[in-house]
Amino acid sequence: MLLAMVGGIIPAAFGRLPTLALIPMALTLVLAGPIYDRISRKHIHRVYIRGTVLIILSIPFRLILSRTDAWHRFAGWLIR
Repeated sequence: MLLAMVGGIIPAAFGRLPTLALIPMALTLVLAGPIYDRISRKHIHRVYIRGTVLIILSIPFRLILSRTDAWHRFAGWLIR
């Protein structure tokens, strides 16, 4: 649930923040689950490892995609 929220819902809100504030805040939320697992259970669950890696790797792709005309047309179609 945490990874779904951080990877799917929170980026829309963070997109409105200045870029310098965005990176530390996003990394804090993405790493909160794995850090909690490491402290409380002495190991990090494999879902957190895979999910965190996928979320971090998707950031450049999302930034590139969000600036394309195709995405703007699709998003415009969605809100009509």
